[in-house]
Amino acid sequence: MNLTGGRTTLILNICALVVAAVVILEGASVIYRIYGSFALSDWFIALVPLTTMFVVRNKLFSAVFPFFYVALAIQMGFQASSVYSGAYKFAGEKYPFGFLTLFSMVSLVCLAIYLVDFIVRVCESIYGRLKG
Repeated sequence: MNLTGGRTTLILNICALVVAAVVILEGASVIYRIYGSFALSDWFIALVPLTTMFVVRNKLFSAVFPFFYVALAIQMGFQASSVYSGAYKFAGEKYPFGFLTLFSMVSLVCLAIYLVDFIVRVCESIYGRLKG
């Protein structure tokens, strides 16, 4: 069993790991600057899509999710620059991880669909061996 899903998938997942670290650091700096603290749950929200990518190991899935991470990194970069310039209170966004929360929920739904598919395949395999 190939645990990485192929070389391309592994490279895409590692690139997403790097971009996820950038998103976490940008988010930590923005949230710490606004609220004065950074909770552990904020780290978890940023790592849920990455964990889903490593579990699913699908090339298409691993090609789409880094795109969303890069878009989030760009958005967080703009938020960090607006915080440090003092214009953040006029931006209208209360919580900088808003889109990341939606991204995490979508990845959890994808992970649930993958796990249901995996369980169905295992049950079909066991049933096929018992029957035949």
